[in-house]
Amino acid sequence: QELIKSYKEELKNDPQNKTLKLKLGWCFFQNDLHEECIKLVKDMTIDRKTENNIYYEYYNLMSRVYIRIEDYKNAYDDIKIWL
Repeated sequence: QELIKSYKEELKNDPQNKTLKLKLGWCFFQNDLHEECIKLVKDMTIDRKTENNIYYEYYNLMSRVYIRIEDYKNAYDDIKIWL
């Protein structure tokens, strides 16, 4: 929970930081805060060519969240990209 607070505080200072959003998203996921995770990262736009370092991490996270909430259609769509 402390890490979540820390990442939230950092995001206040840098709200467009996609890497930070993904780190917070993983924290949400690990704490079973799935809806918060989806709200935080779902609408992120990531360019595969210029942001390859986080492109697959995004789809990894989103597919796992969707599986956890049993939204298998969205999970499958993201898994196809991640794998």
